[in-house]
Amino acid sequence: MTGSTPSPSIGSTALAVAVLISPIPVAFFLLLPLLVGATVDSLGFTSRQAGLMSAAMMLAAAISAVSAIFWVRRVNWRIAAAATLGTSLLGYFLAIAADGFAAFVLALALIGLSGGCTYSLLLTIFSDTENPERSFGFTLAVQVSFQVIGLLLVPSLTDAGGIDALLALLAGLNVLALVSVWWLPAMGRAVKQAPVWDAVFKPGPLLGLMGCFFFFFNIGCYWTYIELIGRAGGLESQAMATALAGGVSVGVLGALSAPWLGRKIGAQGLVIACALGTILSIGMLLSEMNLIVFAASAGLYNYVWNASLAYQYAIVNAADVTGRSVAATPAFHAIGGAAGPATAAMFISGQDFTVVYLLISGAVIVSAAMLIGALRLGSSSHEVVSI
Repeated sequence: MTGSTPSPSIGSTALAVAVLISPIPVAFFLLLPLLVGATVDSLGFTSRQAGLMSAAMMLAAAISAVSAIFWVRRVNWRIAAAATLGTSLLGYFLAIAADGFAAFVLALALIGLSGGCTYSLLLTIFSDTENPERSFGFTLAVQVSFQVIGLLLVPSLTDAGGIDALLALLAGLNVLALVSVWWLPAMGRAVKQAPVWDAVFKPGPLLGLMGCFFFFFNIGCYWTYIELIGRAGGLESQAMATALAGGVSVGVLGALSAPWLGRKIGAQGLVIACALGTILSIGMLLSEMNLIVFAASAGLYNYVWNASLAYQYAIVNAADVTGRSVAATPAFHAIGGAAGPATAAMFISGQDFTVVYLLISGAVIVSAAMLIGALRLGSSSHEVVSI
């Protein structure tokens, strides 16, 4: 961005609506373990097919994240939200009606593509508010609440109605979001676009962005297969959903404590500690599986994941004095999230999830190394990493 001009401020009503509907376009990711489990139960998908399904949704979301750079400032936001939410609704109907693996995955990819566009639009609205940090904070709180409630309540729904019941619920929420778009702002501030890639293709920013890629490679593997891992250990879906909901709640503490931890051990120390914590949480799953171990592992994983994530934007920004590389971060997140389960699906066999454990552990090690490299290059440019 080389310049901007003021636009009418985004009012409290528009902000409240945007925050409240923010979980709906990405509900497929927030509830991914339950979606995977329900498709395996209802449609008989294999673990490999479940990974490919997850990868298709994440890849579609990645494409939408990249595309938003080019259109989000050039269209009427209300019309765009209505169009993308309407397309998501169509995707849910097609998924319910789908006959066969290919048709089902294509329908979910359409949901991922349109949902990602809606979410990118909402993020832009938040960035244009008078206090964007607070807007993002409210959004995180609503999304975590949505995720926890969903993880607790959805298993009983899918036990009764299968995957179609979950898809119908998400379609209904999509209708509520669609009705509310007319309270969103029609436009944001006027800006001049500058090429992002001129800043991205330099050693520091590129290392930081690839660190983000591998970080989400890890979560893509984890979130796709964690319920199937628990099932292979003999755990019930409802009990696992409750444990995962608790783990997600613990993750909020990770995000909140990240600034304090960063001041105590530094950004580099925090990145290393979180990578080791991730590996430890995965190692816990290799012990004799029971609900206590599963819940403790989920809590530790979510805590360190959120603590590390809180620093990634700051690290990328510190490596690029122009401040433009941060705009590309969501695309690297989404592409990494798609690549993780797609890679695991190529090597997984039956209920042997060894490759998933190895990919998660390897990804966080590579991510930490790249983020530290970007951090040191940023420090050499006298940039300070803090949040």
